[in-house]
Amino acid sequence: MGNNNIGDKMQKKSLWQIDIPKQPIKPLPNNLKVDILIIGAGITGISTAYYLKDTNYKIAIIDKDKIGMGITSKTTGKLNPNQDILYDIIKTYNDKIAYTYYKSQLEGLENIKNIINNHKINCDFKSSESYIYTTNKKDNKKIDTLINFYQKYNIKFEKTNTPYGIKTSSTYVFHPLKYLYSLKDIINIPIYENTIAKEIIKQKDFIVKTNKHDIIAKQIVIACNYPFFLKPLFFPIKTHIEKEYIIASKTLDVNNYNYLKIGKDKSTLRYHKDYIIYGGINHIINTKLNSQKNYEELIKKFKNKYHLKVDYIWQNQDIITNDYLPIIGLIKQNMYIATGYNKWGMINSNIGGKLVSDLILNKKNNYISLFNPNRGTNIIKIKNNLINIYNNINGYVLGKLVKDKSFYKDVKIVKIDNKYYGIYKDQKVSLVCPHMGCELVFNEFNKTWECPCHGSRFDLKGNIINGPSKKNIKKSN
Repeated sequence: MGNNNIGDKMQKKSLWQIDIPKQPIKPLPNNLKVDILIIGAGITGISTAYYLKDTNYKIAIIDKDKIGMGITSKTTGKLNPNQDILYDIIKTYNDKIAYTYYKSQLEGLENIKNIINNHKINCDFKSSESYIYTTNKKDNKKIDTLINFYQKYNIKFEKTNTPYGIKTSSTYVFHPLKYLYSLKDIINIPIYENTIAKEIIKQKDFIVKTNKHDIIAKQIVIACNYPFFLKPLFFPIKTHIEKEYIIASKTLDVNNYNYLKIGKDKSTLRYHKDYIIYGGINHIINTKLNSQKNYEELIKKFKNKYHLKVDYIWQNQDIITNDYLPIIGLIKQNMYIATGYNKWGMINSNIGGKLVSDLILNKKNNYISLFNPNRGTNIIKIKNNLINIYNNINGYVLGKLVKDKSFYKDVKIVKIDNKYYGIYKDQKVSLVCPHMGCELVFNEFNKTWECPCHGSRFDLKGNIINGPSKKNIKKSN
């Protein structure tokens, strides 16, 4: 039993990162010419390479950080086709579209199972019973919608009454980084870490300018979580970013189930070996700027329920699309994208890699139209676009408001030559995000500078941690 003090000694990193061997890979050493360049060495990029590995294409992968250290390392590692997002897809489109999406998730899960079995990958892969439930009667209609959907399409499930929800058994859990690192060894394709794609120029081929050297590529796959370009997708309008805070704690009470609680008090749980993994406090990035308070709220919530000390704690940022479907496919000639997984990235990363590779190889794929980045619109999507525009404006406004000296405990805001700078222990950096000029806020728990508009994150010295920004923030002498 742990105590209920917020000040537990805990590691501020993902549980998945603790038992992965350090395998540093060198940055791009010189200019390079390839047939296909994959930008992003997370689970989407490596999955794409997996499906292209037996072709005659010359392929390379670059990543601004280390393999899998982005969203892949922050996930809870669930492989579950029975998702709460089905309700949102039904309301945005109809149950036929939702069922096509559901079939894509079944196919992606089967693909992953086959890869694991065929290559004998040791990634703690196992089946797990899954629950979607609510304790708020106001959300019963969401469960009712899912029950009707499951019944109409003969999807196996059990109804639960206390609490009210759905139980399914066609779900799995795994260790995402063990799986990813195994795929990396299987593909045998060059990967270059700490290589940031800063600009893409279209001539006869693509010229990708990085922080190291230039890459000429005939085709490009954008497999990073938040693309650093805006056109032609107008990404900040068609999507928004949600934060989730996650805890891992050792427990003697290990169970073989996972759950997702829907509604205002949303939370998620699964088990991994002798750990319980618990997530909650979900919010749009610009609605709860005080990260220290958010972490403390989650820790208190977790301890009140499970009475365990916290061993690991971290945060994730998910892209939510305006119609709750991923963005996967052809953007323009010879340029592809796979992102926008709406919190269900583990299966959709496989779907993204398979679909993009099928497009490159001119193969049939049942989901090209469904996930088309340039798909049409409807009233709900237009409404969500307007909400996303408001959120962007709100991010700019809130970023400016935190210049109030009372907002932070450990940071001092100063004005130098009519420009604002933030100071933490003599580290003085500009408060302007290089991406689109939004005012940065300080994450007092992680000691990082963060953009409340589009989610870019920087360390204390102003170095980029997560995009979409491609540049570090400016420093002041």
